[in-house]
Amino acid sequence: MSTKTGLPTAATYVFVNMLRKLRDDFSPEYLAAVFDVAAPTFRDQQAEALTTVRRFDLKTQTFQEVEYHGYKANRAEMPGELVLQLPSIRRALEAYRIPILELAGYEADDVIGTLARQAAERSYSVYVVSSDKDMLQLVNERVHVLNPPKDNLICDAAKVEEILGVPPERVVDVMALRGDSIDNIPARRHRDKGSVELIKRFGSVEETLARAAEVEKKDLSGVPAE
Repeated sequence: MSTKTGLPTAATYVFVNMLRKLRDDFSPEYLAAVFDVAAPTFRDQQAEALTTVRRFDLKTQTFQEVEYHGYKANRAEMPGELVLQLPSIRRALEAYRIPILELAGYEADDVIGTLARQAAERSYSVYVVSSDKDMLQLVNERVHVLNPPKDNLICDAAKVEEILGVPPERVVDVMALRGDSIDNIPARRHRDKGSVELIKRFGSVEETLARAAEVEKKDLSGVPAE
């Protein structure tokens, strides 16, 4: 999909249609769109202090020092066709009078999480529109995650536990054990089931690390995160 001049429009078309459907299906009292800022965040600053990280080698049962290349060092650039459509998406939001929020030094996820908690504390019912599993850690009695591509799936605490195997307050522990190769998070990756079982067994990532000697090899993926 593109204009006569060749400007791609598929992403804009999908975004506007999803936005219209959300408004029709849920009639939100308040609505905002949050964007990342094309600038370093506090995580980049923290990562600059790391030049190497320790990786555990299952075969030798020893730690090895390896070079660390920085936060999100492995992430590919945004596709060019999508970059070209961002101005059109912003204009669509402005036409709908939907505020565009962004904060230098922070990612969009940070802003979304902060606003979700603040609104919940003021007794609002909050729906975070996202397909990112990281957002599931925000879920509580007032905060839900809404996933439009999955037929408007609404995740409450019970659904989070059904999807990930742990309640929302333990999502961060499971994700920490698994690591994130795309964001270049220097952590050991575990099998999906293994990470859940470890958190169920030990209660937290801190306790899991403290009792690492009790962890069986079957719970490990055998492939260290880069």
